[in-house]
Amino acid sequence: MPALLTEERRRLIALLVLSGVGQAAAALTVAIAAPQLLVADQGVNRVWLISVLLGAAALIGALRMSECVLSERLAQSYVHQVRGDLVAAALHRADGPHLGITVARTTNDLSAVRNWIALGISPLLVGVPLILGVLVALLILSAPIAAAVTAMLTAFAATLYWLSRYALRRARTLRRRRGAMAAHIADTVSASANIRAAGGVHRELAHIDKVSARLGSAAVARSVIAGGMRGSAAATGAVAMVLATVVGTASATSAGAITAALLLLGVIATPLNELGRITEYRQSYRAARLILEPELQFATHARQSAPAPRARRVNGVPDGVVHLADLPGASELLAFPGGRILLRCTDAAAAGITDALLHGSPHAWVHVDGRDLYSLQANDRRELVGWAARGTAIERGTIGRAVRYRLPRSDESPIQALQRVGLGERITELPNGVRTVLRRGGDPLSTSERAQLLLARATLGTPPLLLLDHLDEQLDAAGRQMAGELIRTYPGVVIARTHQPEQLLGAHRVWEVHDAGTRQLTAMEGATS
Repeated sequence: MPALLTEERRRLIALLVLSGVGQAAAALTVAIAAPQLLVADQGVNRVWLISVLLGAAALIGALRMSECVLSERLAQSYVHQVRGDLVAAALHRADGPHLGITVARTTNDLSAVRNWIALGISPLLVGVPLILGVLVALLILSAPIAAAVTAMLTAFAATLYWLSRYALRRARTLRRRRGAMAAHIADTVSASANIRAAGGVHRELAHIDKVSARLGSAAVARSVIAGGMRGSAAATGAVAMVLATVVGTASATSAGAITAALLLLGVIATPLNELGRITEYRQSYRAARLILEPELQFATHARQSAPAPRARRVNGVPDGVVHLADLPGASELLAFPGGRILLRCTDAAAAGITDALLHGSPHAWVHVDGRDLYSLQANDRRELVGWAARGTAIERGTIGRAVRYRLPRSDESPIQALQRVGLGERITELPNGVRTVLRRGGDPLSTSERAQLLLARATLGTPPLLLLDHLDEQLDAAGRQMAGELIRTYPGVVIARTHQPEQLLGAHRVWEVHDAGTRQLTAMEGATS
């Protein structure tokens, strides 16, 4: 997990500790002033003591309010960092976790992290100084009362330690079942059309009911332990007051000292109740941490292994040339601007080739426009390679943002790029035009229009290499005709997977990539457009 003690968070932690010290000082003031008030005569002295006690109470209230704000700021600062690392890990890996699992991690697991920081660590930073201050004040008032309360708090701490072992187990069980339910619901909603067509709505609802019931059972089982923690905390506060009264009476402590002791125990009643919840939050955090840490380590490794910039161009290489060598299962490929390459391979092999063409490879020669893709940062690579694939979901945002997503600083306007793929008129008819927000992967655009938008994004800025993966299968008849005309006149190199190469590419070569270690390049001329 990320370090908690960063520069900003250290300041917040220091303020929380000062808040606890301030509350302890106010409690000590109460301990000293309350007995004197009971024996004070009418007059200025009594008014002064009442003012001091009211001031101490107001100070405690103000510090509690600031504690709440500081705790939330500390927690949100930490969760913000963890959330960013989790999303980075999901974006960096092609074999990432299920969408439902990712959502559960960025919501439920991060809620557990947030609760531990805001409602666990922060109350400890404040509560421990306050409780220690109250014990010191009790010792000043009456040593027997202080000893009895200390023994009671020790027994309470032992009880929490014993229950915490069971709390962790049940928190992990609850977390697993919550993640399973999130994944199941995501799969069910994604397949809603097929479920309705097959008349399986009732079956799926019944299955979700079973999953939900198991989740509910796990939640109830955890609540038993959580209730034991909170109940023991509440009982500790009440029993401590009884002990203070009994021990104080038995030890001949003055009535004023007993009254002051009860007031002090009332001050720490809230921190004691919070200690019961703190242990619960701690175990939920530990259960979440066991799952989050591997993902966070992956994100850290991905950042640390990012290539350092090297030579931007290889001297003597003509502009726009694509040169590929040493790729697994494929032989060397040299393509000049205007070249059309049909990539023939299985889906498994295509995944590796696509990854190499988009990001480069540390073990192969992947050069576009005289530059090694692996040696470049992502901002530089995206200027060289445009990619569009069948079935790609479009991120949430406006149409204009989606078109310019690859090159946000491009001089070409989104509407110009959309017109190039035959989508300009359709977009201008929308009430908000290019400011229309796309949701659920591309709504309100049709399947073919989404493919056209992806093609507009891929060709924005005319990158030297255009990579297409069965995109034409998502287009309607008019869209396929548009794509064929656009691709055949494209000035850069086009590498595509398609079942209709003549219609999409015109004259082309075939580049075969095999899953096994063999390498073969079959050059052949296809039908011209």
